[in-house]
Order: sequence, then structure tokens, then C-alpha cells
Amino acid sequence: MNKSERIQRELFFVNSHKEFNLTDLMREFQISRSTAIRDLAELEQLGVPFYVENGRYGGYKVLPSSLLPPIYFTEKEIFSVFFSLQLLNLLSGSPFGSNYSTIQQKLLNTFSVEKQDKIAQATDSVQYAGIYQIEPTKNLEDLFSTILKNEPIKILYTRYTRKVKRILPIRLTLMDGYWYCIAIDIEKKEMRTYRCDYIEDIEIALDYPRPCILELGF
Repeated sequence: MNKSERIQRELFFVNSHKEFNLTDLMREFQISRSTAIRDLAELEQLGVPFYVENGRYGGYKVLPSSLLPPIYFTEKEIFSVFFSLQLLNLLSGSPFGSNYSTIQQKLLNTFSVEKQDKIAQATDSVQYAGIYQIEPTKNLEDLFSTILKNEPIKILYTRYTRKVKRILPIRLTLMDGYWYCIAIDIEKKEMRTYRCDYIEDIEIALDYPRPCILELGF
């Protein structure tokens, strides 16, 4: 592998270990001692938080950090990211509440003018047809948040009839132009599918704490 690819892999190796020594790096990447030392110096310049501890049980110790390591993409991988954003731009709503045109522009501004022109040419060469969202849905962010937090919720479901339900959202799915919420109906103890544009008045179901839901067996 070339140097840039090796440094990229070393970034993830170092960030996934609380401690390591030089021989670990040499063995993992099949490099010499001098190359390993040079690579560590480069990783330090990139902001990887580690320090050296001397002694018999010493080595390199990695400090806890909330910073993500920098990531290096190939040209094809860069195109894939922009194609994905182009697809998301076709949706009138998403669980992430993001303006994908803004994200796309921010990413584009990190590249040289020459690279920007190449990305624009690539994205113009691929078009997505038949992918659309029929009904705007305003509650996707709230539903997505409850999924991440494993929170049971009380909703007013207005499809066919108006009915209050208590559910545990599991996943969101876009199908045939509509967003659906796959969820456990807590009272019926069954998995159900709800169309998101018919879900109203989302509230945390305080009368159904998480430990009770675990007893449902899902």
C-alpha cells in the first residue's frame, strides 16, 4: 500500500487502541522501525492525541478525544458522497433535518477549483429518476430521535380513523414515495407499520417506561 493509504489505516489503528507499542505498528503494517517512527511523527502532526510512557510496561498511550480522525477519500469515493447527497436532495423531508444543498456546497468548497469542476461534471453525468417523496412529512426528526433513544411514544394516528396509540419506533423506511415508521404496538405486543404523514401529536409515553417494554420480548 502507498504511504497515504498506510497513514489513513494507522489513524484508525491508533484511535481504536488505548495503548500500543512500536512493534505493534511494525507488525500490523509490515514496516520497519524507522518508518514506524516517521509515521507516528506524522500522525502527531495530524493531531492524533497520544504520548510516550517510558519503562518496562511503557509504550504509546492514546488520550481520550471527541475529535474524529481525518479521512482521506479516493476520487471514486468522493463522487459517491456527492451522488448520495444528490439523491437526498430529491426528498422534501428527511430524519436528519439537513439542507443537503448546503452540505454539498460546504464539501465542495474544501476542494480546488479544478476538482470542483470534475465533481460537477461527474454528478451531472448521473441522474436519479423515479425517486420522489409524495407527501411532505414534518415529524421525521422527532421519530428519528425517539428511535435513537429507544423511547416509547404516544401518538395520534389519523389514517382511516383518529386513534391514540402507544408505540416503540424501531426504524424509518421510505417506500413508494412515503415515509413509514416500523414500530412495536405496545398494547397489542405486535410489530406494526405506520405512515408517518398520518402520525400527529408525538409525546413521550411516560406511563410505559423502557423496562416494561423489554418484557414484550422484542
